[in-house]
Amino acid sequence: MVSVSRPGTAVFYLAAVTVGTAANQGGPELNFRQHEHQPPASPMLPPFLEGQPERWQARFYGPDVRVAPHTAAGPGLRSASTGVPASFTIRLAGVDASGARPEQQGEKNPDWDYNVDKKRFIYVWVASEDNVFVAGVRNNGNGTLTAAYESSFPGDYLVHVEDVNLKVQDHFGRGRPIIGSPFSLTVSGDPAVDVDALPVCGGEGEEEDLASSYWRTGSWVSSNIAARNHGVLRDGWVFQPKTCVYEAFSYDDLMLLAGLDEPAWLLALGNSILRGIFLTILDMALAQGQKDEFSTSVVKKCWGFIDIRIGNLRISYQDLRLYTVSSVDDATVCNDEKLASGSTAAYVSSAELFLQDTIFRENKPWPSVIWAPSNMIDSDEAPNLQISVLMDALPSSWRGTLVMLDQLYGYGYGWNTGNPTLATLSGVKPVNEFSPATRDSGLERMERYRQRDPRVTFMSAFPMYQGRLFENEESRIGERCYGCSIHYHYVSDDPNSPEAYGGAKMVHSAVTEMLANVLITRAVGTKAALRERAGTHSSDVTSTAEERQADTRTFELCTDCPATLIPLHVKPSPLLKCDTVSALPGNATVGKAWDDERCPDWCMAREPDRQASKGTGLVDVRVCETTSTGKDHG
Repeated sequence: MVSVSRPGTAVFYLAAVTVGTAANQGGPELNFRQHEHQPPASPMLPPFLEGQPERWQARFYGPDVRVAPHTAAGPGLRSASTGVPASFTIRLAGVDASGARPEQQGEKNPDWDYNVDKKRFIYVWVASEDNVFVAGVRNNGNGTLTAAYESSFPGDYLVHVEDVNLKVQDHFGRGRPIIGSPFSLTVSGDPAVDVDALPVCGGEGEEEDLASSYWRTGSWVSSNIAARNHGVLRDGWVFQPKTCVYEAFSYDDLMLLAGLDEPAWLLALGNSILRGIFLTILDMALAQGQKDEFSTSVVKKCWGFIDIRIGNLRISYQDLRLYTVSSVDDATVCNDEKLASGSTAAYVSSAELFLQDTIFRENKPWPSVIWAPSNMIDSDEAPNLQISVLMDALPSSWRGTLVMLDQLYGYGYGWNTGNPTLATLSGVKPVNEFSPATRDSGLERMERYRQRDPRVTFMSAFPMYQGRLFENEESRIGERCYGCSIHYHYVSDDPNSPEAYGGAKMVHSAVTEMLANVLITRAVGTKAALRERAGTHSSDVTSTAEERQADTRTFELCTDCPATLIPLHVKPSPLLKCDTVSALPGNATVGKAWDDERCPDWCMAREPDRQASKGTGLVDVRVCETTSTGKDHG
């Protein structure tokens, strides 16, 4: 390993709390003083290259944030034992013993019943240098809350208790610490779980049912305590479920995959959240120096089709938002060959043809894994087009996996919860803005889909996201920001920015990268199986930083990216512009907005319903009534 400068110790702050006076209208003030030195502004390489995790959990509020006037006390606030449940009590300011919320200082007190419409809650996250988890917070109905947790790993922790109010516009999404937060906590004992003895999630040796595979609870652990043979993310952390371990693939692992004789194709079909996973995999698979122009490249924001081939590793993305379209019967109206009024049916028809003609072409390689947003939290009355259209397109001989991902992106954008702090699906109760959760948040419907086709699996991102609920595109290094963006990820504009480490890591989000690794596992199996197929051992696939920086292998970049997202549509056969490059080209321009004016072939095949007089004369009018699934066209 080449010698590099290691980033310095993360910054920690001590908070001095002063209860407000009449002059400041009772708002406690928070004054910060720096406790340790700042890390270097531009470390050469990520600390994980030397086996050291980034201290991402050291995030701060800023000097202008006032303390929330709540208090906390109880034995579990200061000490606990591994594997033993612990708890403490939070007393809410201005709420009496009956649970009533009287007027205080001219402002109505918050509703602490975790009403999803209020978007206000107490969030407790507990962090050591090697472990981060969330405490479940329940309302006692008497002006107090109980925060309960169970730690699997010993250590010195900080307990962050925060008042989060997504309705406060001047500090939108910024949590406020309560009086005394963060609190020092010591967890004693031996580790309560042997991570090296756990099976790989979804692999051989793990007994899984739908409920456990869809919703895997756990905590974030650093490379110091993570399973030794399964890897960590590029920031030195990994999400550790309670009953299994996830694989984390390195750049060298992906180059092994690219060098195999058998091709591997990873395909994302969805929206910008799913594109974030695609971008993360691409960032993982490109060497330092190949992605300096990531933020201005055509892949950064493409509303069409992207297809990249690095050796025999193929990574693709198609914008496909079937979950947004109407799920009622409609009609496509055509005047001669021109589409007079667009419709759900036309969009769905194009999507079906894209899957048939572009993805599952005869005598061509097919994807190893496909991932798409399921929006499974929907109503029973309407079909789920995102799932049904994709499932209908799967050839019976396909041997891949379709992963339907409930992304639950950007808390407060598109979805909320009954209680975002609890561990179980029934406790969290996610609610989609389009329709409320029904039948245990859709598990019964998921099971029906799985029984219909076992190649389809479902997964929720929320258990991973729960421990980093303040992280998103707008929360950069050193800041918390709850619900400030719908995206988990963000892309560095400059390879020399501190978080990019000289261009080694241009796409940022632990949640997105964790999801990317889950999908890679679905495509290729375990790291051990990959290395066995490649005929190598782990010691043979560890490149040096100098080798990665000198890697100039070429890859094929093909795109058909329209200039606009709206109107939503997809080309059955994208017109790809392909180049062989050694680095992502910057300052890219997208194409023109796609032409969506042609009447679909299946509608043109029908007899005209009537003729009408238009400016150019008489035209044949076709009103092609069809269900939104498109099943009765043709």
